[in-house]
Amino acid sequence: MLNPSRVALAAALFTGCSAIEAVQAPSAVVHFDALLSAAFAEYAKDGDAYQQSHHRHLGVTQPPPSTPAGPLWPDVEIGARTLRLGYIVEHPLHTVDDTGRHVGFEAELAAELVRRINAHYRGAQLELSWVLVDVDLPVGPQKNSTAFRELAEGLRGDRFDVAFSCIIPVPATDIVYLSPTMTMFPGIMYTGRDNLDVSGIHDRDSLVAFLVAHPGMTFVHGMGLAVYNELAADVSKKGGKISVASAGLPHFRMADILGLSKMQARPMGQGTLLDVNPRLTVQRKATFALKR
Repeated sequence: MLNPSRVALAAALFTGCSAIEAVQAPSAVVHFDALLSAAFAEYAKDGDAYQQSHHRHLGVTQPPPSTPAGPLWPDVEIGARTLRLGYIVEHPLHTVDDTGRHVGFEAELAAELVRRINAHYRGAQLELSWVLVDVDLPVGPQKNSTAFRELAEGLRGDRFDVAFSCIIPVPATDIVYLSPTMTMFPGIMYTGRDNLDVSGIHDRDSLVAFLVAHPGMTFVHGMGLAVYNELAADVSKKGGKISVASAGLPHFRMADILGLSKMQARPMGQGTLLDVNPRLTVQRKATFALKR
């Protein structure tokens, strides 16, 4: 039987290329962060699949965050492997239903990326395994840092390969962030008080115009006072005025869309989410892994 390596070596000598190049095989080392980033780049460019999933789980439609010019699919042999993804329960991103099925935006995204990896590589049998990071996330500015700390500890303890509950990146010398998988979506939610017609609000400018035309609107600012102050300043420039509600049911609530589910059972959480962004900056959220 002919030795494939010797055949390749002979071919290399005949063609003039290096023997090393001729016999080089795909890498046996699989870096899951590179695979997931390549799969997401492909998914993000595949029509409106991302937008449909985002709307289905989060209630609003957003395009996928921009991905780098690459990343190219790495030259590896997948074979039969298990990809361990760490996650934190948070509706509507990732929960487990009564049948044990993982559901939510990020759960669906991970399954889609694994499907694409298996479709890209011949003979690939990559299986997804979810590893729960059991932590109650606080409401407010400590939520992001808490999620990062708990997920990073899981990575460092080799409990899983990639932390797949996306966060706003926190700098750390041993952490690498994958392609952003979603954009922080802070919105304005109308509580339904006074039966106001909010159908004409579709962006920040129309929100400001509405608030000027309806003086005395009150807010609960769940995203921080700085965000409320920015909106109040814009309204003031146009001759209007808004205030922070001290008691009772406010007209509007400043709300992070990912936190809306936590308010749905409360009277203050009932109303219509307006597809507007009261922030002046955009924050992207990403999954992460340990640096190699």
